[in-house]
Amino acid sequence: MIFPIISTSALEYYLSPISLNVTSIVKSQRILCNLPLQYDLTYQTEYVKYLADDYGLSLPLQVMACNAKKRVLTNEMHCHTRPKNLPDRSFIRLDDSLWICSPELCVTQIASAMPLVKLIRAINHLCAIYVANPNAPYLQSSRDPLTTVQSISGFVGRAPGLKGISKTRQALRYALDRSNSPMESDFAVLFTLPISLGGYALPKPLLNRNTRLFSNVSSLHLSSVCCDFVWPDQKIIVEYDSNLSHLDPDQHAYDKGKHNALTLSGYKVINITTKDVKDFPSVDRTFRLIRKELGLRAFSTEFEKYYSLRRQNVLSLLFNIDV
Repeated sequence: MIFPIISTSALEYYLSPISLNVTSIVKSQRILCNLPLQYDLTYQTEYVKYLADDYGLSLPLQVMACNAKKRVLTNEMHCHTRPKNLPDRSFIRLDDSLWICSPELCVTQIASAMPLVKLIRAINHLCAIYVANPNAPYLQSSRDPLTTVQSISGFVGRAPGLKGISKTRQALRYALDRSNSPMESDFAVLFTLPISLGGYALPKPLLNRNTRLFSNVSSLHLSSVCCDFVWPDQKIIVEYDSNLSHLDPDQHAYDKGKHNALTLSGYKVINITTKDVKDFPSVDRTFRLIRKELGLRAFSTEFEKYYSLRRQNVLSLLFNIDV
């Protein structure tokens, strides 16, 4: 029996801490495989429930049958037919019977049913260097990225007729690599999304990259520091300050020293806090400030009236708040 997990079930697995136990899903270590042309998708209720429980997945599981005749439809399992134009080497083999679609294929499978804003965020999550812990929102584990924007783009180039490709291609224009927290992934969407779609249309920043400091300016005794969002040409840095960092005195002291060192090295540092996110006028003012520092044109009054509500809707989608 072969049991190929796909679509939203695969995404749920990739974004869960459980996936940290399987190093082969990391891009630098994985071995991609072809599904056999023929295989049985034997349905056993207890096996499906065991998989869902053991891997922390929601029912019904999204799986792939080799053809329409082999589909099995039950309350615990939603079975999709294998597309004829499925690209080669689109799956990862987790064990003898359990297979999972690659992160690149996963993106195209979720694209059709997901709003563009959430699709971009999902790509940011898959290209991130963390795994979030749903039981402790401010704690996450570090790992190598599961994929990159470039890898997903390469997959799209090999699958021109696959369902979801067009929307995936659109989302890739705004997705970013190397986010280091769920909130960073959300902010990245607001940064890059066009104004007409509810974003702030900023040029793409670099995420979590080392930024060199001038010598003899830092009490940290470091030659460089890692910054959340960096526009190196304009020397603009945006740092996200979570609630957790404010509660930790050592982290607070480090952040203050880092801010001073960056300022003395010629960078403009703008901070965004969790509190800002809960208040639309506050976060909107901060993002306008970033636009101004990057040398972008301010919004006109007429423009503002037209797009303000759209930006509020995007903020609501990302952060699940009423605005």
